[in-house]
Amino acid sequence: KAHSAEFWRGAVSRVPAAPPACRADASDSRAQARAGGEPWAMWACQFPGCRSSPDQIAVLRTRRPDGFPHDEDTNLRVCTVCRRLPLRGGQALELAPEESLDDAFLAGIKEELASIEESEKNIQALSQVFRYYARHAKQLSLLLVDWAKQCFPWELIHAMHLVDDILLMDNTGRYKTELADRVQPVAVNTFKKAQSEQEKREVVRMLHAWQELRIFDPAMLDAV
Repeated sequence: KAHSAEFWRGAVSRVPAAPPACRADASDSRAQARAGGEPWAMWACQFPGCRSSPDQIAVLRTRRPDGFPHDEDTNLRVCTVCRRLPLRGGQALELAPEESLDDAFLAGIKEELASIEESEKNIQALSQVFRYYARHAKQLSLLLVDWAKQCFPWELIHAMHLVDDILLMDNTGRYKTELADRVQPVAVNTFKKAQSEQEKREVVRMLHAWQELRIFDPAMLDAV
């Protein structure tokens, strides 16, 4: 069954780390707010097979001391990424090959793309969602490339970093296939509209890495 709008509502939350003093004040306030003055319990993600690092969980605790309710089971308190993943023994829901991700899911991905410039963790979290649904690589690749064509110039480098993370971490090879004929204009546009020399060097570094790892045909990268 296709995912419902309710299941995929909202974008990945932004979790920038607060200064130490702010974290201390927030912890004190939460503790005092508890009935009877009980100390704040240390929250942990309850999603089976959660892959968030201890550092990521620690950052989330500073902003959401109780985590997020999972979209399918609100009794589960989970982390930023796991709140979006389907429950079924921690495994992805099986969709028939002819079925595609619905409009509500894709709308949520577009909302998340709009926030990737704010934190590297946003890029990593979104990359994980893309890779989790690798069987829909064609549909998601088209969405990503279309967004890159319309985004602001300063967002292009973040789009490239997302593409880079997906390609390097995808074990299925599906994104490699789907992006082979689509990534060139994105790379060229990112390089031309780079906001600094450092961003240009980052684009070149990513292209060199793809060449060394033979992710794409050398002729395609040479044209870039």
